[in-house]
Amino acid sequence: EAETFTIYFNVSTTDDKAFTITPFDVTVKEDYSVDLRVPNSVTKKDAEPGQTVNFEVLLKNTGNAIDGFELTLTSAKADWVEEWGVGSALDKVVDDVGIDVTKTMTVKIAVAENAPAGDQTFTIKATSKGDEAVSDSITLTVSVEPRRDVELNCAEQTKEVVPDVDLEYTEVEYDVQVINKGESSDTFKVQVLDNSVSKPKAVDSATWSNITKTDHNFKVVLSKTVTNSIPKNGQETITITVQVPKDHYEPATHKTVIWAYSEGDTDADDKYSDILILQTKVKQAYGANVLGDDYIKTKEDTDTNKLYAVFTSRVENSGTGVDDFKIEVDETSLPDDFDIYFSTDMGATYSVSAPAMTNVGAGDEASVLIKVEAPIDTLTGRYNFRLRWLSRGDDSEWNAEKDYVTSWKEMTIEVDQVYGVSIDPNTEEQDVEVGNTIQFKLTLENLGNDDDTFRMEVKEMDDTDNWASLSKTKVTLDAQGKSANDKLEITLTIRVPKDNEKAIAGNYRFNISVTRDSSNRFEREKAKDFTIVSVNVKEKYSHDLSSDDDLKDADVGERVSYRFKVINKGNSRDNYELKVKGERKEWAELSTYFLTLDPEEEVYVYLNVTVPLLEQDPFDTSFPYVNDPKDVEAGRYAFDVEVQSRGDKDSDPVTLTFTVDVQQEFRVFIAEVEEGDSLPNAKIWDVNNKREDLKIRFTIENQGNKDDTFYIKKYTAPTGWDILVVPDHPRVPLGEQREITVTITFSQTSGFEDGTKSLKFDVWPDDGSVSGRNAKQTVLLYVNAQVPELEITQIDVPKGSDLSKGNPVDIKVTVRNSGKADAEDVAVSVKIGGETITTESQDIRNGSEKVFKVKWTPKSTGDFTIEASIEGNLIELDEDNNEKDIERSISAFNLKNYLSYGTLMIILIVLAVIALIIIIGLAYNRNKEIRELEALVDKLKAEGGAGRGGPRKVIKEAAGAPMPPKSAAGLPSAPGALAPAPTGGKLQKETQGKKEAVKVKCPQCKTQQVVHIDKRPAEVPCKECGVTLLIPEKK
Repeated sequence: EAETFTIYFNVSTTDDKAFTITPFDVTVKEDYSVDLRVPNSVTKKDAEPGQTVNFEVLLKNTGNAIDGFELTLTSAKADWVEEWGVGSALDKVVDDVGIDVTKTMTVKIAVAENAPAGDQTFTIKATSKGDEAVSDSITLTVSVEPRRDVELNCAEQTKEVVPDVDLEYTEVEYDVQVINKGESSDTFKVQVLDNSVSKPKAVDSATWSNITKTDHNFKVVLSKTVTNSIPKNGQETITITVQVPKDHYEPATHKTVIWAYSEGDTDADDKYSDILILQTKVKQAYGANVLGDDYIKTKEDTDTNKLYAVFTSRVENSGTGVDDFKIEVDETSLPDDFDIYFSTDMGATYSVSAPAMTNVGAGDEASVLIKVEAPIDTLTGRYNFRLRWLSRGDDSEWNAEKDYVTSWKEMTIEVDQVYGVSIDPNTEEQDVEVGNTIQFKLTLENLGNDDDTFRMEVKEMDDTDNWASLSKTKVTLDAQGKSANDKLEITLTIRVPKDNEKAIAGNYRFNISVTRDSSNRFEREKAKDFTIVSVNVKEKYSHDLSSDDDLKDADVGERVSYRFKVINKGNSRDNYELKVKGERKEWAELSTYFLTLDPEEEVYVYLNVTVPLLEQDPFDTSFPYVNDPKDVEAGRYAFDVEVQSRGDKDSDPVTLTFTVDVQQEFRVFIAEVEEGDSLPNAKIWDVNNKREDLKIRFTIENQGNKDDTFYIKKYTAPTGWDILVVPDHPRVPLGEQREITVTITFSQTSGFEDGTKSLKFDVWPDDGSVSGRNAKQTVLLYVNAQVPELEITQIDVPKGSDLSKGNPVDIKVTVRNSGKADAEDVAVSVKIGGETITTESQDIRNGSEKVFKVKWTPKSTGDFTIEASIEGNLIELDEDNNEKDIERSISAFNLKNYLSYGTLMIILIVLAVIALIIIIGLAYNRNKEIRELEALVDKLKAEGGAGRGGPRKVIKEAAGAPMPPKSAAGLPSAPGALAPAPTGGKLQKETQGKKEAVKVKCPQCKTQQVVHIDKRPAEVPCKECGVTLLIPEKK
């Protein structure tokens, strides 16, 4: 250190007896010195633009005195220096630094983002305060590396793809440009950013958590994961291939996220690009698998004398949505006389047109029968044609160039036979599920030169128990080349047991051998062959549904139940979810919706279906009902019960369809009656004056649950009424109405019934069943038909001397109307001999009478019958009383021509006195005659029988009858006794020709009717029901 030191010199004798001490002063001068250095001598560091570099510089006082130092920093990039100085205060002046004391200086340099590549120096100088001439400096160097940056670009970041269902995956390619945005050439790594990628050290956690990741686990193939060296602003294109697997062919959008980065010296120095999101939009996949027979042997149709082969071609929709398919057949390789027909209804009908199958759901199948007909004399052999199925795709056109089309499938028709022997399977190994049956097609060919018979045998080489069976074990084949029958296809059927314990997953082999059919071993050895096939029994989840009854009838308002069995066919316990689907799934309810079953375990589940009522039940308002009968229209309703395995959620659910055949509910309602609906409102109809038919309408409504035809029954009409119902078998749609017209035509028959009548009509469904008849509704129409009742009550013709040849007289005919209606334009015709005289017309009001007059001049003498009849086409109660006749004699002598008026008056007075005497004589015995007449009637009743249906005798006294016969004493034989009626005379004609109209009511069917009888008592049949009606005597 700089200071003054005193040095003492001691000089003495050898024996130290004499000495002397001399002091000397030595002064050390101040020497100032400083040293700057960095630990480990690292004065140069590399950095990228945007990075921060930290240096630590040590300041040491290497002088011999306490000193202070002034610090300076110089650099062309001094603005990069964020902070520097000694200690936490970043001092630029340091005082009182002891000797050999070291101070630490911090230098923090932030490289600018746009910093050019190259070295940048930063010089720090420490100058001693004790001696400004003393200083030390150190240069720090930051070597700026070229700026690294990368950008990804894709012209088509979103692509749509229609998956190819024939491939296990569908590839979508994206061309991505890797662009070097840095300052120098660089190599970049490209990486798919998914959940398996860990956060890079160069990316902070907040940024990392906000970065979108790939949302799928598809395989993504990069044509390169490391680019070539790309110059500044240059680019390189790499191909990103996204492989969409088959189990993700459903329509969806998938994101694939990639980025690129430039590697730094450490992971923390890596430079990453922004992410690039590639979107793959998977559209509906269209595809199909052709299933079914491809080889059929012909059969003989004895009815048509042709050979035929029927193939079942099934198309399976291997796409991801509903699609339509059309079958195409190439028959160019078939002979011209072969014909092909198609059927979509299991062979019920065939057509020459190739059909299209519509609305085939994903995974569902549709089938077509293909019938090939050939002439009966077709040579043996094989004949081929091809078929394929075409998808309609996403438009309405069939386009094989644009839409999906399957490969042509070769179909073979065998018209066959053969000799030889070789046996070859169509495949040597197949996979099979537990409980399934699989078949191998074994081609057996006769390789000999003559017809031969062969026996086949199958041996099970592993632990199986009668799994295998051959469709044939003995066959006879023609010689090779002789005909098409030189080979034969045999079916080897492998039936894997349903019991999982008997069908352990693994490979099972079967040896199929064929030898000639001979008891001689040497002969058998001449023709023999064998082949080995195997099956792989896989382990998988499987279940099955079964039901003994999937179709039931149900009436409206009825509950029906179905029982079905769920069986676990798999190899492990499984859980199942049950659902009901269908147009009327709200009717259905399951006894359970979730099941857990062990292998081979089975359980019964019940499906309960309630058919709603057509209207609310007033006694049970909770019972379901509909407001619109169309919602429970009669017909079949399907309920699909789906059972989905939860162990294998990707498998299709097993579906069992139950059908409820809702029976027809017969209901008819009389919605409206136009008029005449009750007795007080009876339709009044003046039959003759209206001169037209009466029409009454009523409306019926079908309130059942199905379109229906109704039968309208009319009962026996009153006499003179002809009733027509139109329509009488109306077809009425469900919930609609139909107007019925009843037309009544009135006509004169054997009498006419007037007054108010009830016309009965029954309306019921024209079904014939008991339920149909029970739905009957009755309509009563009341009609008051009013007609006149005309009767000729009297014909007045002069008598005696007033009637003589050539003397004109007046004939008066009295007509009475006792009916309920007026009679208009009534005329009377009088027929005498061959002459007919017609009066003028008159109107006769009901309850009145009119006199009609005609003038007649007799042209000859003799007896004449004067017949009067009512003219006009009138309808009335009884037309049998519209005629009356009277007889008169015409003489050539007329007293008036020879006697005076006074003489004639005298004669008339004398004749009147004589008549008076006769009348008094008749009255003398009147009482006695009446008593005898009554006794005689009683006797006749007793003799004729008074019981119902027995004969009746009626005794009438006709006007002008002869006097009673005399007894032996010259007096009447009995008081009141009647004389015998003359036979063949006028009286007999008048009494026998007139019938009596009687109105009766049948006690059985309650109908009123008018009957006509000749006499009383009488028995007549009822016109409606046929029961015998008794007409008693008049009281």
